[in-house]
Amino acid sequence: MSNWAISGAPRVDDVLGISGDDSVLLTAGATGTKGSWTNIGTTTYAWEGFWLNFADNGSGQNNIVDISINVAGTDYIIVDNYQMDDGYNSASTVPSDLVWIPVRVPAGAVINARTQSDVGNNVSRLQLRGISRSAGANVGYSRLEMITTLSSSLPSSTLTAASGSPAYTQLVASTAKRYAGLIVILHNNNANVNLAGYLDIGIGASDKLLIGSILWRQAGYNIKYSPPAFMVDIPAGSRLSGRLRSASSTATRRVGLYGLVL
Repeated sequence: MSNWAISGAPRVDDVLGISGDDSVLLTAGATGTKGSWTNIGTTTYAWEGFWLNFADNGSGQNNIVDISINVAGTDYIIVDNYQMDDGYNSASTVPSDLVWIPVRVPAGAVINARTQSDVGNNVSRLQLRGISRSAGANVGYSRLEMITTLSSSLPSSTLTAASGSPAYTQLVASTAKRYAGLIVILHNNNANVNLAGYLDIGIGASDKLLIGSILWRQAGYNIKYSPPAFMVDIPAGSRLSGRLRSASSTATRRVGLYGLVL
């Protein structure tokens, strides 16, 4: 009986992006532009999601990554402009960023990745760890895409913390499509200022609460903090807004919103 597979139990099926004893190297383009696509590998099994593991190998501070798959000769971008954490303004502070991406990838898909940085030709490392379930319990999503905009390899939207019940700030005027999930990141705005408080995300003209009291405990040197995906339904054409509540800080943070597409 000890050899029986537990129905629905998750298992690691693929680890892609291994190069020797390390991970695949990616090279960004000129400052603020994307580099060439680099092959990460080919999936052996169908993934219901994957862990994205990123580490800066150079001197870049703000890095974003795109991931694409090629299926039957057609390329699809499945992760768009995702902000990665690589430490605060120091080549000696380069922690690895590990994030769960609940996006489906079929078996036999060729995976490629490219990066953009605030330092021209910055070098980073990337590894993907695909997960399947024996019972196929997790439906997954087809794509993760940035809803907010970029400015010089950073999310362009900003929020400044305030005590009490500060007014909401518009982050997105109108969503281009329906989203069935949301990933939120809070970037330190390249300032070594600690922040402890809550983030609220609103929807609609009246800032109706969509996601409330996301707890943040972020040291200034942590360039990015992101909780797991929120399973919310956001209709096409929705206005999204946010506010930062803190009794101890007036720090400014950049906010990136990423929508999950079915």
